Formats: sequence, C-alpha cells, structure tokens
Amino acid sequence: MFGKPHVEWNSPARRSDFIAWANILIQLFIPCGIAFTPAFANAPTSKSVNPIVSTEPYRLGPGETLESVAKKYHLSVDKLKQINQYRIHSKPYEALTVGDELDVPRKHSPFLESAQPEASTSSLLGSHLVTGATLLSSDDVARSAARLVRSSMNNEINNSVQQWLNQFGSAQVQLNMNDDFQLDGSAIDVLFPIYDSQTNTLFTQLGGRNKDSRNTLNLGVGLRTFQDNWMFGMNVFFDNDLTGKNRRIGAGIEAWMDYLKLSANGYFGLTGWNQSRSFSDYNERPAHGYDLRAEAYFPSHPQLGGKLVYEQYRGDDVALFGNANRQKDPYAITAGVNYTPFPLLTVGAEHRTGKGGSNDSRIQIQLNYRFGESWLAHITPTFVAANRTLMGSRYDLVERNNQIILDYQKQELVHIVLPEQQAGESISSLTVNAQVRAKYGLERIDWSSADLIAAGGTLVQVAPQTITITLPSYQSSRNSNVYTLSAVAYDRQGNVSPRATMQIVVLPEKNQDITDQDLADTAEIVREQLTITRNNALANGIATNAVQARVTDARGNPVAGQTVSFTADNGAAISTTAETGADGVATATLTNTTAGTTAVTAEVNDSRQTVNTTFVADASSATLMEGSLTITRNNALANGIVTNAVQARVTDAHGNPVAGQTVNFTADNGATINTTAETGADGVATATLTNTTAGTTVVTAEVNGQRQSQDVAFVADPSSLFFTGTPTVTGDKALANGSAAVGVDFVVKDASGNAVANRAVVIHSNNGAQPDTVTVQTDSNGVAHIALTNTTAGITVVTAEVNGQTQSQDVTFVADPSSLHFTGSPTVTGDKALANGSAAVGVDFVVKDASGNAVANREVVIHTNNGAQPDTVTVQTDSNGVAHIALTNTTAGITVVTAEVNGQTQSQDVTFVSVLTRVSVAGLVNGYPLVGSPLAAEVRCATGCSTSLTYQWQIEDAINSGSYIDISGATSPTYMPLGADQRRRIQVIVGAR
Repeated sequence: MFGKPHVEWNSPARRSDFIAWANILIQLFIPCGIAFTPAFANAPTSKSVNPIVSTEPYRLGPGETLESVAKKYHLSVDKLKQINQYRIHSKPYEALTVGDELDVPRKHSPFLESAQPEASTSSLLGSHLVTGATLLSSDDVARSAARLVRSSMNNEINNSVQQWLNQFGSAQVQLNMNDDFQLDGSAIDVLFPIYDSQTNTLFTQLGGRNKDSRNTLNLGVGLRTFQDNWMFGMNVFFDNDLTGKNRRIGAGIEAWMDYLKLSANGYFGLTGWNQSRSFSDYNERPAHGYDLRAEAYFPSHPQLGGKLVYEQYRGDDVALFGNANRQKDPYAITAGVNYTPFPLLTVGAEHRTGKGGSNDSRIQIQLNYRFGESWLAHITPTFVAANRTLMGSRYDLVERNNQIILDYQKQELVHIVLPEQQAGESISSLTVNAQVRAKYGLERIDWSSADLIAAGGTLVQVAPQTITITLPSYQSSRNSNVYTLSAVAYDRQGNVSPRATMQIVVLPEKNQDITDQDLADTAEIVREQLTITRNNALANGIATNAVQARVTDARGNPVAGQTVSFTADNGAAISTTAETGADGVATATLTNTTAGTTAVTAEVNDSRQTVNTTFVADASSATLMEGSLTITRNNALANGIVTNAVQARVTDAHGNPVAGQTVNFTADNGATINTTAETGADGVATATLTNTTAGTTVVTAEVNGQRQSQDVAFVADPSSLFFTGTPTVTGDKALANGSAAVGVDFVVKDASGNAVANRAVVIHSNNGAQPDTVTVQTDSNGVAHIALTNTTAGITVVTAEVNGQTQSQDVTFVADPSSLHFTGSPTVTGDKALANGSAAVGVDFVVKDASGNAVANREVVIHTNNGAQPDTVTVQTDSNGVAHIALTNTTAGITVVTAEVNGQTQSQDVTFVSVLTRVSVAGLVNGYPLVGSPLAAEVRCATGCSTSLTYQWQIEDAINSGSYIDISGATSPTYMPLGADQRRRIQVIVGAR
C-alpha cells in the first residue's frame, strides 16, 4: 500500500546501515573463529622435532629448589623437567636438595641467537580477529588505524627488546609512544652479570628514562655475595641528566634473604648550579640525599607483600614532591602494599607523606611477563613463591631512585653597584651613577638617605641610573659629615635587587674658616689605610709583625701628631698607641705565642679599621708534648691485614701545631708500621700498623729527638680459630669414685698462632663422665680447661668443639682399691668332676670397688678343704676383676672353696664324684630276667663308693634288638622284672652324683 522509500547507496543513511551490519557479522564470526581455530591449529602435521638443547651440569646450592633454578634460567618447571628427561635421579624432582645435579641450558651470547617463542596459531588468529573487529567498529577508522599501528609498534618494541635482554640477567622495559611518535615517559633498565658463580655475582646495571621531558642515563656496577641464607651487595651508580646537564653519583648496599629485601642508597651531586630547564629564572643542581628501603613478603602467603621507604634530601629549594612543591631539606616516608595473585599480575597501592604535610598516593597495576616461560607458569599461583626466594631474585634490579632529585635557586636577576665613597664641599652638588644589571630591563631605582635629608640635603633623580645630591652644610661636630646613601633596583617584572650603600662625605668650603682643631676632629682612618708591613712572624713571642695606619682629615690630608690606638686579639702583645708622623702614618708591632690569625684594630676619633695578620708555628722548636700521641683505632685483628691507627700532634714550644713536619714511627712485637708521616695544617701525622701477633704493641713517635709512646692492642682473629697441639692431661688414671678428677686442657689459636681468649668451647665426654657436656671460656692463653670425674672405670673420650672443628683426647679412670669387695655369687665350671686327681672344677670370684668397677691385678688368697689341690693359692684378678682357681681332688664329696681379699671372704661348695670301676647285675638267669625274681645292681669304686649314686634300669626295646630304653621309674639299686620283661635283656646305668 505504501511505497518503499528509495535510498541512494552513497547516502549517509545507506553507508551507516552497511557499517552496522558489517560490524554485527564480524562480531558474530569472531566466537566461531576462536572456537574453530584450535581445531585447525591442532590438525595433524609433519612429525615435530624437539630442538636439541646444549646443556651443562648444575649442582643445587643452599636454599635452591627446582623452581628457583628454573626461574634463574628463565624456564618453566615443565621445560626444565623435559631437559632432564634422560637423567636418572633416585628421588622425585620436587625432593632434590643441596648437592643434587641437574642439566641446565648452556648460556649463549644474546648476540648470536634469539629465544623469541613463536606465537601459537590460535593466539595470532584470535588476536587479529579481535583487532580487526575493533578497528571496523570505530567511528574514525583512520585515527583508529594510526593508533593501532602505534600500539603495535609499542608492543613489538617492548616484547623484542625485553625478550632479547632477558636472556641474561633482568630487564624492565616501558616504552610509551605519544601521538607524535615520541618516547615520552619511557624507561629501560637492564642488569647483566659480568661474573657469576654459586656464591658471587659481579654485575652491571644500565638504565635510561625520559621523564618530565628530561633524558636521564644510569650506569652502575655492583657485587652480590651469597652467604648461608643471605645475599649482601654493594653498588655504585653514575646518573646523568642529559637534558639538564646534571650529574650525580650514587652508592648503595643491599641485604636480601628469602621474602625480604633491605637496601640503602646515598646520592651525591657532582655538578654545580646551572640554568634550570624547568624554570626560566632559576638555577638547578642535584640535591644530596639518601634513602632506606625495605620490601617484604609473607612466607605463608608470598602473594602478599609490602614496602617501606624513607628518603631525605638536602637543599634550600628541593623538588622532592614535584616542581610545584619545593621545600628546604625535605623528607618523605612511603608505605605500600602489593598483591600478586599469579606471576603475571601485581596490584599495588602506595602512600607517601613528608615534610610540611606534603603527601601523594598511587595505585599501580603491573603486568610481569617473563619471556621463555610457559603461559601456565604465568598464571599458576604456586609459581609466585619461587620469585620471592633469594635464588629467584638473584638478578633483580637494584632498588634505588634512578631519577635525579633537583635543588633550585632563584637567580639574581637585578644587581646594583654604587661607588664606595664620594665627597664634596658644603652646599655643592654631587652626581652619583649606579651600575645596574637587569635581565628583564630596569624599571626604577629607589634611593634613600634619611640622615642626609634631615641635615638639609636633597636627592633628585636626573636619569634612570643617576641622581644629583645637594649636600647639606658642613658641621663642625665630630663625625657628623659622613652620610649613608642606599639604593634598591627593580626590573620590569618586579624582581628586586639586594640593597647597595655608599658614603657621602661633606667637606668644608674652601673659603670657609676652619681651625686646626676642626681638621683634627675630622681625622680618621679610611678604608685600605690600615696596612700590614710585616707578616707571618714566628709565634714565639719574639718575632714581630707590623702594621701602619694612615690618618687623614676631612680634606684627605695626612694628619700629624695624631694618637692612634691599636688593639689585637688572639693573645697578641701589641704597642697600644702610636703617634702619626708628618706623613700621617703611625706604626705598631705585635708579637704572639699563638699561631694563626690575629686581628689588629687601629682607632682614631672613633674611626676604626681592622686588618688580619698571621703568626706561624716555630718549626725549629717542634716537639711531641706529653699526651700528643693518641690512639685513633685499636683492638684490630692480628691477621696482618686489619689496622690499628695512631696520630701524633706536633707542636712548637708554645703549643702551636706545626705543619709539614716529618714524624718517625716505630713499633715492637713484630708489627708492621708506616715509618714516616708528614703533619698536616693541624700538626697531626697519622700512622697505621698491622700485626700477626696478638697482644700489646708499643708504638713510638719521634720528632727532633723527642719521643712519645702508646700501647695498642691486637686481638686474635676469631674467624680462623682452630685447636693446636695435643691436649694436656693432668691426673690421668684417677679413681673412678666420683670425686677424683682428671684435667684436660685444649689450646685454641688463630691462623697466625695467637692464643684466643674468652672464646666459648663446647666440651663433651662419654662413658658416664661428669660433666657430660659443658661450655667453657678460654683463658688469656687460649686454654679451655675441664675437670672430669667418673664412677665408671675405663677410657673416657673427651671431645672439644669450636668454630666447627673438634679435637678429642682419651683419659682413664681406674677402680678404687680401697673399697674392694666380692660381688655376686662365684661362678663354678665343671662341677661334679671325677675325684681322680686330674679332673678339675673351676671357680671364679668377682672383685669390684664401691662404684661397681671391676678391679684388675688384685691378689686374692683362695683356700680349699677335703683334700682338694691346691689347698691354698694366691691369684691375680684379670681385667674383669675375676680371680680364677682350678682345683682337683681324689676324695669324692663336697669341697669348700674360700677366697679372701681386703679382709673379706667368700665361699663356694664344689663336688667331686667317685670313680666307678665295675657295675654288674645280680639275679639274671642266662642273661635274662626271671619274672618275680628281683635283680640287684652290684657297684665297685676305685676308692670306695659314695652314697650319692644314681641308677637307671634299661631293657631291650625288642627281643634281641640290642637297643635299650629306660624303664620308667626304675631308679633304685634293685628292680623286680615283670611279665612283659621276659626274653628281653636288662641292664643298669650307674652314675656318681
């Protein structure tokens, strides 16, 4: 019904619709492209080949882990494991500790190869799609394209430069390009290790930055040494502001450990005042200053950290808080916190407050990208901990202020100079011309002379820099004809000069009657009319300096017969008055016994002038007074390196310091000293000395045959302690009774052989000795003494420990013979031996002391009875305190063995048994038992049978087997055969008890 409106293709509406639909289509295809890109990227390709990596072995040091080594070589942990896939370890990678070996990439020169990783296909395609969509959706495609080019250049330059630099050491790069393609606000800092080992790193750090339209270069060198769990470092930097021509030097120290960084820096300006590049009417120069820095992280939460900075600079107009807020000697304290959820991102906040309530705050978002590490290593939170360790921060940049803080000075833009003095006759006119230097041109000069105008004079300005003065009438009263004229100049911008002054002198008219008294009353000593005629006399109270004063009247004529008063300070003796001659000159001489400057003042009619004269010390009387040799540094280590120092103050006969005097130094006790030194302006000569012998060293200084001595001390070097010689044992083989003691002395010396006093030595002992562990102090001879007791006899090992070294000594404790006794029951071996005179029974008696120690080599008397042999014998105890006897007998029965020692006895019964000669069975019929007919054992003995015999009847286990078994219960001398015993043989076994 309604006709569709016709729209031309070139119309604005048509173009707008097209761009809108194109934008919609592009944004619809972007997710699809991103979704399918990995599929294309992961499509089967030719077989990949892992690049061959040149490696070298690396041994883990203290505090190093797999993560810290990977960080050191700019690798991910997975990449480091891949490099070590062919190395076999006895433990998991995560359990590797100090001393374990890994393969690491061999370092190559960054000039020979590049390690820039290629971007993945998915990343590149996705990035280009997003970039293209953003460009097409912009209102101004041309401007967006320019920004895109500029942004791409920034990114590529940042990535390329930082990736190249990160191959060795560390780099921070911030390249900002403004709309004019200028590097405004950019900075780059790189750290290169020059020499690198497990314990030391010598490095150089280079930096450049553009800030506040100033280009600054930083060049530094430093050394870091790793000791136990700490890193200690020092560094020196040269900072050069190329734009402002300001230069300074900086020196810093570092102390780092895991999760903590401490730094201190000093900054010292090298250049003086020069035209400021920030302010047109100011000079600038580097301000002297320093800062103290601390940065810490929580070990349990390494993502959380904080920092604290204190900084202070010296100067009258220092721009610590910016050019618009300059202060005198400003200081600031900065506190900040930061959070690193994963290595890629750090968010921080800082607040700085300082002098006069100045403060500022900053919020920082920082991206930390480490080239050569995987994307996973950047977004995995557990990787943050490795960055906080000492090894992980080995190549971190020095914490310092690389931007030069400037001090400013307002320039003297207007300067005015007046003549020193002008004179004229009463009621006459004078013309005074001022010399003015004004950067922005002279605006005006303000002239003033209140006393001259009050006396009737007038001032009339006749030109910008010239005035005419009408002088007042001459006044006859003393000192009333000299007036002061002052002037202040102003430029066209309101800048003011310092005030300048001059003297206007009114003279009497030529035809005016004036008396001699009037002229005398005008007598004065004008400037430069008090002069020195003789100077630099010896300060010996005899040699003189001389001055002369020329007195003139109001007309400038010399005044004769005028009395001039002279005074002098600094203890000088001077002729107090002198009368002028026809030439108006009065002369005074002065002496002094105090060297230095003496001010001489001449006065006439309240007109004074002063001049400085000099007295010098009398070198011919140079000497060393009592107490003039003093110690400035004492108690140095006796290692031949560390120095003590003395200074000798040389004076003349009146105690004045004598400069340029040679002092001879000597020292005893083997010390090395610089033998001569020359005194400075203060009369002091200094000598340093070293020694390798601890103790007192006498230092002697000599000047002109006069000597002074001073005792200095060298102490043993505790860092080189060791045990020397063999320990000394006193009272060895003491009784093991808990009170008798054995003494052991260990001698501790340093590397130079000096005894080390007051050093703690830990001493251990074993085998029950007391004390078992004790800490003793060495005496003045370096001896650590211990007295030991024990209740256990035998060898006790005594071990001393100092400075990680040990020394051992064996001492012996012996049993106490005064408390001998038998212990336990005697031990019998071979009891119930045959009483045949050869079979023996052994008896052991054990002898110990009161502490239970076996007593060796002690005589024990042993008696036996019942005919045993030996009947009495003396035996020695063995090392176990055992007294042993072996006895025989031909008499069966019990023998009592009795041992005796130290008045004590112990007895033990032993048994000898009879020797059987024949055993037979009575009652057998043809060798077989008869049921119901008893059998009897018939026994015969060699020496008569004892009653203590044992019987055991036995029977064949089968008829005619010849093998016998015991008959249960048949143990008496007789046996009654049973029915089951028929046809089997029976025998009896007889033994002696």
